[in-house]
Amino acid sequence: MLSFIFYPVFFVLSFLKTKLFRKARVLSSVCSKRLLFISNLILIKILCSALPVYSSQLREIADLYIESMGNNTYEAQIKANKTGMYRALLMVADKNGIRPDEIGKIPYQQLKEAFTISSIKNEVRNDGFYAATVNYQYNLQTINKALLKYGSDSVNERFYEYLILPILKQRKVVNIWGNDQEWHKKWETARNMLEYSKIFYPKSSKELAIKVSSQNVFNLSYADFTDIFPAILFKNVMLNVCELFTDSRSGETVINIKLLLINWDEVRNIKEQQYPIKDIKEIPYIIDTVITSTIEEYGRYNFASLDLDLEEGKGNAEGVEEKTSSDDKPKTLLLNLYAINEGELQIVEDKLKKVEQIQSFTITHEHGRKYKVSIITNGSEFDLAEGLYINGLTFKKYGQIYHLIDLKRGI
Repeated sequence: MLSFIFYPVFFVLSFLKTKLFRKARVLSSVCSKRLLFISNLILIKILCSALPVYSSQLREIADLYIESMGNNTYEAQIKANKTGMYRALLMVADKNGIRPDEIGKIPYQQLKEAFTISSIKNEVRNDGFYAATVNYQYNLQTINKALLKYGSDSVNERFYEYLILPILKQRKVVNIWGNDQEWHKKWETARNMLEYSKIFYPKSSKELAIKVSSQNVFNLSYADFTDIFPAILFKNVMLNVCELFTDSRSGETVINIKLLLINWDEVRNIKEQQYPIKDIKEIPYIIDTVITSTIEEYGRYNFASLDLDLEEGKGNAEGVEEKTSSDDKPKTLLLNLYAINEGELQIVEDKLKKVEQIQSFTITHEHGRKYKVSIITNGSEFDLAEGLYINGLTFKKYGQIYHLIDLKRGI
């Protein structure tokens, strides 16, 4: 009797065990395929949904006398307050070198969004007259919005397009201010080009490392950043997060770039780009590409406008000399070149042969797609840049590092 009961039960249990084992294998496969997806979701959730932990600071303008007349006392009070708020805005703008004639008329409602009265004293109310001494409170976020909306083009020129923080993420370690990694070294080298393109990259300091840390950086709002950098005018904030990882299934090494963009209305957007790595030596080149694309897409002046300036002789990038009568002694210039194949390399070589300012040149293969071009010229950097440009070439410069570019192919 017991055996009659036991064998069916044993059969059912064995069947269930087999089914569960197969299901577990399927789940394991699905989980491994979605591991990277889940990790990305976690970081996106941190970037988008975390609440700010840095309290926005209210600033104050004290003891401002206001007065006005009107058809009734209420109208007089409103007009006095409007004039007072406008004067307060001009005082704040003056701290950033913005003149009164650079700011147009601002509607009363817009001023009320920027300023609130925190105290009133010596108030006088008569029929059609109002006077008082007031204190106004404000935050820089609403002031920036008003200046950009009602300021002249010269005011807009004073604003950076972005305040940028390049961040290196290595598993659970978030590095914002370090300078011992290639990621931050490359951004430091590009500081002048970022400045030229109206992208503000703050310099590291002990005080700044306390205010913007790995514990709060993804939680800070635009308003928070205006309080941390009160002397800097900027329209948006960008956190440029770099993470290098290896896919456990494919073994492929990837640099993952996430951009967290925050505008003055506190709207957050995320953009993501992945760069597969075939050779670890390609990492510096990929970082250069990330920096270049950031400037091209988010800077006010991109490299196309820089090329135009070189062609017309109107301006120059950092380190590119104006056209002067330099000495005739030959100089050697080393440039990095990246070519996908021998055909592209040959095109660049043919163009270099046509540049009159080049006495001689050699191209040496270093690794992967990277080549080193050694140019001997007796002209200035401007002369060389002009000769290269005429023949469809140019260069980008990060500090003392030159990259030779084929204008048509973008390599």
